[in-house]
Amino acid sequence: MQKIQICAALALLQVASMILNTGLFPFVADVSPLSREISTFCGAGFSIAAALAAYYKPAWLRERVVSILLLFLLAASLTLLCIGLHLSDPLLVVLGSPFGGIGLLWFSILGGVSLANLNRHDTVWLIPLAFVIAYGVQMLLMAWGGLSPLAAATGYFAAIVAAYLLVIPNIDGFMKAIRAHESPIILDVTNPSSFLPFSSLVFITIFLFNAACGFEANLSGGALPPFEAWLSYLPVVLLLILGLSQKSTVITANNLKTASGLLMLAGLLAIPLMLFPSGPLGFASHGATVFLRSGSDCFAVLMFFLIASIGAKNPLGSLTTSASALAASWVGIGCGAGAMGILQTIAVDSPETLIFTNALITFGFIAYIFVVLQHFSFDAAIAGVVPVKPLESLQKTPEATHTGKTATNYTQDPASSPVSSAVSNLAIKNSEADASEGESRFDHACAQVAAQYSLTAREKDVLELLARGRTSPVIQERLVVSHNTVKSHVRHIYAKLGVHSQQELIDVIDKAQ
Repeated sequence: MQKIQICAALALLQVASMILNTGLFPFVADVSPLSREISTFCGAGFSIAAALAAYYKPAWLRERVVSILLLFLLAASLTLLCIGLHLSDPLLVVLGSPFGGIGLLWFSILGGVSLANLNRHDTVWLIPLAFVIAYGVQMLLMAWGGLSPLAAATGYFAAIVAAYLLVIPNIDGFMKAIRAHESPIILDVTNPSSFLPFSSLVFITIFLFNAACGFEANLSGGALPPFEAWLSYLPVVLLLILGLSQKSTVITANNLKTASGLLMLAGLLAIPLMLFPSGPLGFASHGATVFLRSGSDCFAVLMFFLIASIGAKNPLGSLTTSASALAASWVGIGCGAGAMGILQTIAVDSPETLIFTNALITFGFIAYIFVVLQHFSFDAAIAGVVPVKPLESLQKTPEATHTGKTATNYTQDPASSPVSSAVSNLAIKNSEADASEGESRFDHACAQVAAQYSLTAREKDVLELLARGRTSPVIQERLVVSHNTVKSHVRHIYAKLGVHSQQELIDVIDKAQ
């Protein structure tokens, strides 16, 4: 049941995106061409804010409050939009545009969090299946003859609400755990391999590939005849067939990156053919859109595969990963759509400039794939994620942590006999002696490890606190240093010891005792 809910929710989100792009935006562009960009960039701006909040202050993202508020604002926004389209009023259309993108973005983030419930075997078929279901809905709408603005707005809102209702039971546990634990910015210091930094090539690649998706979205409105639309569906349909077959092992992050990159590259190379729709190559005038759309869908499958895989390994980082990936995606789409809009304007008076500029962009895309990504592996990035292990068991007194014994506070009963008092005093002394001996062994082990791995004096101080299970704020307070200083010291210590998490460091100290 859980898999069905997650698949249906992801499919509904794809249907909502399709309705927004092909059902609403064409009407919006006729009345206020700027409104489409407003919706896209408002969504991109909100995605950045959501990603930063998820990393720095996840407690602020109270899911139920944010979701209900955005649903209310989305309904009001779509109402204004429909009235503006009916009256051909650009102002109302502009006022109704911002929350179209914001609503889709937020509920897509929650959909990404729900994917953390899945294992790899499920993701390789469930994610492509969601896209194929959305394709089926799109073909039905094309056969129906399209939607009116009111029907498109209603369908868009209904798809998002239905997706949210399906997502709720699959994210409650994650969201509560994320709010209950320390924020990723704190956990990231002692568990740097558990969270992908914003500068990771994973997010940079998502941004650049989605810039190519933005190109496709602005090519003649992204409209395709039925046959060409079916052609654009084939790569993801093939992924679904492979995912359901015994060949599912070939669906890896690296292979998905290669496939989507080749399709997008073919689309970029075919863009100049759009200048000759009536010549001998007129049959290929839709080639750029077909290749870019199929490539962007393959890459969307890859993005959700990454979100699911990383979230499954580190559920506490699922919100951060989903928000960051979708932020990179939306910002890339906005930049790509804007660039294509400029190129289309240039092409009216100077087709040579379009060809030259497109050649430069294509060369940059090739250079990024074959130079920057040459030694980077998406699969290795996923495999390198280390789950954040609960540190509650480590938040004890040093005596309990490192001796395995807990010092007991015995109180002397005034009415007790001298013999009882003597036994009680002896127990206290023995307990204190054990604690002192354990603390001595712990200090010696830290000093031994620090000397063995050539740690500096300050790194040794940080090592001792890390080995006691202390978190970044505690280390900052004890040593009177900044967050970034602690993070730098921890990074150097982990590099020297060859560990990737606080638990691995504690294991090194335990072995040295």
